[in-house]
Amino acid sequence: MKKQEVIVDILIKILAILLILYFILLCIKGTLYNNSDDAYRSTESIIENNDTVSTEKNVYTMSDVDTNTSETDEETFGTLEKLHYIIDITYVNSDDNTYRGNTSTDNGYSGIIEFKLSETALNKTNMSIELGNTYNVDASPMIETNTDGLPLITVTNIEMASNDDIDSLEDIRKAISSYTRKRIEYNSMSLDNIIIDANSSYATWTQDEIKDYIDFINSKGYTASNDIKSLVCLREDIKEIYSAN
Repeated sequence: MKKQEVIVDILIKILAILLILYFILLCIKGTLYNNSDDAYRSTESIIENNDTVSTEKNVYTMSDVDTNTSETDEETFGTLEKLHYIIDITYVNSDDNTYRGNTSTDNGYSGIIEFKLSETALNKTNMSIELGNTYNVDASPMIETNTDGLPLITVTNIEMASNDDIDSLEDIRKAISSYTRKRIEYNSMSLDNIIIDANSSYATWTQDEIKDYIDFINSKGYTASNDIKSLVCLREDIKEIYSAN
């Protein structure tokens, strides 16, 4: 066979191989396209199904929301831990559902606090809240601020404090009291300024410290006729002192 014939034969074989590869590639491409199209349609179907399920779930959820909006305040907070206070009552306005008192806690707010009763507490409380009494209260975890800048809480449950509760309150005050520091500061202050400061500070003082303070201001010349009245008093005298002011 001549050299030219050999070359031609080789070229023909190469061309035949290339044609075969071309047809194979076309078949593969067609298969991939069909699979891709099927996958797209399948995905589209899944998305549509999910949208339908989601819509149904959303309708149910909105129904739940509508129901929940009519529930009481404390239920709105779900599993959030309620706050607990023991409060000596110094102000009562039952017509306006507004109360104030002195409280001390070992892991939260201590001082003068204002509270309102939630709708549930109003409905289930069969006692009147009295000036000078001490109460155990549970409150929602949301703390607001009233117009005077005092903490304002919503009480969900209230009951009379026991003697053990009052003793517990005194123990807390022994641990956190500001009286020792205040007493030192008062040595260099005028009587009027002492009274103004103490009226807003004594909520954390123990009964023994309150007795000491009363003796102290009396020694400084305080009398019932003073223009600026002292509100610092023992628990047993709260009703008398705060009723007159």
